[in-house]
Amino acid sequence: MDLTPQQQLAVKEHLDAVAAILYQNTPPEQLTTLEGIELAVRQHINQAVGPQLALFLSRQLQARLLAMPATSPPASAPSKSPKNKRKSSSSSPAPD
Repeated sequence: MDLTPQQQLAVKEHLDAVAAILYQNTPPEQLTTLEGIELAVRQHINQAVGPQLALFLSRQLQARLLAMPATSPPASAPSKSPKNKRKSSSSSPAPD
């Protein structure tokens, strides 16, 4: 992922703001060791950051897919037209 310098700065500023909010919602005793900090970061990523990021990306994909023109089904797709089926001799009486 190649971010422009402006994008890098914007990401840093937004992440600093998110980090400040998450810091306020982290028990102080969890921030006394590197292990505690790592666990807090993982917990925040799993509970808040990751799901929101995934939701945003899936909405972007959905919008992009909806904007695409409709295409015809691939050649390997089954046809929806009814097929002529021959009746077997056992299912209908023989003509007289």
